[in-house]
Amino acid sequence: MTYQKVVRTVPFIVHRTANKYERNKACLKPPTKVNCTTVEYKWSFIDEKNGCYQNEVCSDHINNFEDKFKCARACPPLWRPFPPSKKVTCSDWLHEKPCYRYWFHYYPDIYGFFRPYMFYTGCREWKNKLYVYDPWTKTCQEVRSCFSCARE
Repeated sequence: MTYQKVVRTVPFIVHRTANKYERNKACLKPPTKVNCTTVEYKWSFIDEKNGCYQNEVCSDHINNFEDKFKCARACPPLWRPFPPSKKVTCSDWLHEKPCYRYWFHYYPDIYGFFRPYMFYTGCREWKNKLYVYDPWTKTCQEVRSCFSCARE
């Protein structure tokens, strides 16, 4: 009886940061459902979200995978630094962010006329901040930290 030496190789995956030029070509093409005969609900790599998501895509499109695992294996997410956090000011809650609580109070100005002031809070980590908006001067300012304002 003769014995044969069997060498078994085990593949392993080396995790490294890839740039867009080293990526799979399928990852670089955004998924589309325009100008195709059949549209399927499959997995595709979406660059803006830096990951694989289910969406409607042409059946013959290159960025079209059967399941999330195959998509993630072909198109691993790229490491991206978080964008710098923006300092939130009192006017952000008035113009950009719809999440706040508000109420009105009337106070006299220096001439004794009662004018409305809008008091409002932020939300999430800013829900304990109290701001006041003066519609007459169109200015706002942080009044104080308000722990009783967080009545949600």
